[in-house]
Amino acid sequence: TVSVLYCVVFPMWLRRAFGTIVLFAVLGVAAAETSTYRVASLMHTPVGIHLGATVRSIIDGNLELYYGYAVDAQSAGAQLLLYPESGTGFLQVPPPDLRLLCEPTPAIGFTADQSLCNSTEKFVNNATGMIHSVFASCASRTMGIDVVINFCAYDAYDRAYYNVDVAFAAGAVGAVYVKSHITGTGPYLSQPWRPDAVTFKSSFGVTFGMFTCYDFWFAEPQNEEMRAGVRDFLFPSEMASGPPFFTVTAAAAGWSHLHGINVVGSASFGTGFVGAVTNGTVLDVFPPMPANFTNAHAMVVNDVPTLRKSTFTRAAAVVDDTVGDVAPASVPADRCTYGPAQNSFLNFTYPCNAFKPVAGTVYSFSLHNEVDGYSMSCNGTFTVASTSNDTWMFGAILVVPEPSVSTPTSAATSMCLLSRCTSYPSGCMAESPLLGWDTDLQVGSVRVTTRLAGKFASSSAPVTVYPIAVWSDRLPGTAHSIPVQQTVLNRTQLSTRASRDSDRSTVAFMSTTSKAAPVLRTEKLWSFGVYADQLV
Repeated sequence: TVSVLYCVVFPMWLRRAFGTIVLFAVLGVAAAETSTYRVASLMHTPVGIHLGATVRSIIDGNLELYYGYAVDAQSAGAQLLLYPESGTGFLQVPPPDLRLLCEPTPAIGFTADQSLCNSTEKFVNNATGMIHSVFASCASRTMGIDVVINFCAYDAYDRAYYNVDVAFAAGAVGAVYVKSHITGTGPYLSQPWRPDAVTFKSSFGVTFGMFTCYDFWFAEPQNEEMRAGVRDFLFPSEMASGPPFFTVTAAAAGWSHLHGINVVGSASFGTGFVGAVTNGTVLDVFPPMPANFTNAHAMVVNDVPTLRKSTFTRAAAVVDDTVGDVAPASVPADRCTYGPAQNSFLNFTYPCNAFKPVAGTVYSFSLHNEVDGYSMSCNGTFTVASTSNDTWMFGAILVVPEPSVSTPTSAATSMCLLSRCTSYPSGCMAESPLLGWDTDLQVGSVRVTTRLAGKFASSSAPVTVYPIAVWSDRLPGTAHSIPVQQTVLNRTQLSTRASRDSDRSTVAFMSTTSKAAPVLRTEKLWSFGVYADQLV
């Protein structure tokens, strides 16, 4: 039985509609924006998760560490402390058990009773049933900083369990954001019927948009928040780095560069994005590939400049102009296949073209992949500008839920990507670059045509597409040169529309480029590819 003694639980729609009004009616906050704000971001891998561990021992053990971070953030002069997604462990336990770590959703304006904040022991190890909310409220009030904390929350009105970020200013709840796109934990967690566009007005006058982990790869709710003028975003995640991206930091920096915004990140996985980027420029970040990425604990403090206006632009869809084009003479790559993956809830295998690049050679690829009715095809050519000592692959990867766990909270993911190949010739695994791994591959002109069909086209659900290219000498300090573009395609556009960035020198494209194919920078390449998502 969960106690709700210290919480009035309002319906989710009521909190969304009146959250900001209620907060200021309660607090009377009125602060002017400054030229910079100071924010503390955390890299925190949950501790104490082992066979025989109790729910309270897991949560309390991590909140003890959370308290230490709050003390350090206060000492560093931080105005806001951003905790990571699942930093207290609800996503690290087996999915059927995650609800045991959930608690009631706090109402807008909720403030912990002062008696609970009088000692560290009480507000870290409180017995109210609202453990995270009381902790964050007391930490915010006692330390004099705004706090954003992520946990699993039960909503009594919706009778559903959500992954939520709760923002506190002066000890009171100012916003509750519900993660809008869930994968891998259905049916144990729910997602809102539409992306949850929530903003949080901080005590220091900056308005933040919020999204969590997997939400990053979708157009909403971020676009809706940018259209409303939001320029600063909080991004807690449990996201790991891997193909087709070298780091999540690079992707966040590209998104920041594309829209001219600030992004502050925290993570519970050691290869995630922890730190801040402003208008595409990387500020201080946690090293994206730590030696022990499953047990990483650190705090990064940044002074983030206040941006004076939003530069949000809608990604334009362009007509596929490949008809009549003649491909240059090319050398086909060797066929290879990897899969299926041994995974409890994902089902995927992928065909690939493997090759050992030789400078000056034009390689062609033609791949098709179909899994559980989802279909994708990748065709194209690219010129290699340097001879490589490694075997590389171009793969067509589909990731879809196993039918036994397919729910409305699942997602289908498509990737066409170039990556270094392991296990060749027995197969090819799309390798994630590791700490200290260097690349000797340089690529010139690139042409890629990607088709999505089957359930991708027959479903009414939109598809979000990202073309991305990543270079080794752009990370992490100058990742702003890696634009990440997103566009949403509906089923009538899938075979005829494409997304491309105006800066042709730094991206690989969804669908093809014009007849005058662009030339990518001839610098060391980690990966290029196309990433597409569709809710099912």
